[in-house]
Amino acid sequence: MKRSFVKFGSLAAVMASSLIGACDSDPARPAQLVLSVRLLNTGSVAPQDPLRFLVVNGPPSPQAALDQANVVITNQCNGLRIPGSLRLSGDTIIFTPGSALPFLIRVGIRIQNLLTVSGQALPVPFVTSTVTEAPPVSDISWQLLNSPTNDILTGVTFPDRNIGFLLAVGGAVYRTDNGGVTFAARFKSADFSTAFDLQAFGTDTLFMVTLARVGGTHFALVRSIDAAQNFVEIARLPAFPLRAQFRRAGTRVVGEIGGQSGVPVIARYNSGTGGVTTASGMPSNYNFGDVGLSPNADRSFVVLGGTIGTSEDSKGRLYASSDSGLSFAQVNLGSAPVYVLRGGGFADNTTVVVGGDSSQVFRVNLQTGAVTRLGLAEGIPQSESNAAGARTLTYSFSRARFVPNSQVGWLIGQFRRAQAGLPDVVGGIILITRDGGQHYTRQAIAGAPDNGLSFPALQTLDALAVDFVSTAGVNGLVAARKSDSQVSGQACSLLQP
Repeated sequence: MKRSFVKFGSLAAVMASSLIGACDSDPARPAQLVLSVRLLNTGSVAPQDPLRFLVVNGPPSPQAALDQANVVITNQCNGLRIPGSLRLSGDTIIFTPGSALPFLIRVGIRIQNLLTVSGQALPVPFVTSTVTEAPPVSDISWQLLNSPTNDILTGVTFPDRNIGFLLAVGGAVYRTDNGGVTFAARFKSADFSTAFDLQAFGTDTLFMVTLARVGGTHFALVRSIDAAQNFVEIARLPAFPLRAQFRRAGTRVVGEIGGQSGVPVIARYNSGTGGVTTASGMPSNYNFGDVGLSPNADRSFVVLGGTIGTSEDSKGRLYASSDSGLSFAQVNLGSAPVYVLRGGGFADNTTVVVGGDSSQVFRVNLQTGAVTRLGLAEGIPQSESNAAGARTLTYSFSRARFVPNSQVGWLIGQFRRAQAGLPDVVGGIILITRDGGQHYTRQAIAGAPDNGLSFPALQTLDALAVDFVSTAGVNGLVAARKSDSQVSGQACSLLQP
């Protein structure tokens, strides 16, 4: 028994000695720190911003940190890896995308197999995600409609939310009965060609202006009373008709029709008499641009683009009538430089919005003569150019339409991007106002390239209601906005390249 007791005592002494030794470790000896990674980018990421990762308790081994297999960045909207380059700045790994990232994509991040210079390993991969920022224009509430043609569309009109008509420049008319989901060919005749500004009154009656070839070539106002199955000439016009607008005035339909016959010519149509009267007061040395008719049909305006035979930077003019379009007088737009004017529209019975080249937009009260030139502060995008002038971006506005008895309206036109050695790029632009044309914001078309901003130049516009407006233009483009809600993109919601 004594011998066994001695063995047990020796074992206890050894165990006690080990415990005492463990408690007596050097307190000044630093604990081993765990290697980890933290994403330094906060919030959404700008398309051209690099991603920065702080290696906590580093620095990392350059060989491990700069290995593309260890830093994997993916576009989670399409599952593809995002190419780019890596560099190391102290404790920070920096990933720079090879090209600007698309707006509103979710970026997946996985960092693995990191080592410190002393050989300590990252215990588990660092996995997270972030989102790139939204595009500058976030209202993508317009939708592309199913166009029946690639021709230039010069007229669009929806008398209600289901029935609508399109006019191609060659005189073909198309009809939809399902809000533009599909359009069917409705009318085409060799007797009428080069047609403009189709406008419907109800679902059966439509007016348009055209070059007519029946009974000798001449200019004509034509009308359909059977939903565009047939059109019949109702009046001859004194000049080649380029723009027209029609309004109801009691039981009558009146129209203001503008065109060019060497000089600008304005004609007034009255369905009560069935006749056309040529207005006075037009200058003889200007190009016609656009014509507009007030909602009550009492006032009219005429936009003139510039002097005949001069360059496109010649000054435009605005003329107005207060006697039902029988005579016109020039409106003083002030001392601000005025280049070519293109067109506009009435916001109410006395206020007109007109636009033109070089981002020109004027809001004019024809009753008081007050003129306000809108600029960047009012939401009108301005021309841009680089320091050498080798790349420029310019805007031109050509038509405005307002919902009757509403402060809501739209302004359309086109942009032109020019760069030395490359063909010019021309596209459309849409602006919306909710305060009668005092301020505007830009809108986009869902599904169009460049986050909804790249679509063909626009020619025509029709505003049926605050929550139903349509537009059409070059290459058969036709689009509509069928709600009054701003539709903002979410991650992965925009068309990706």
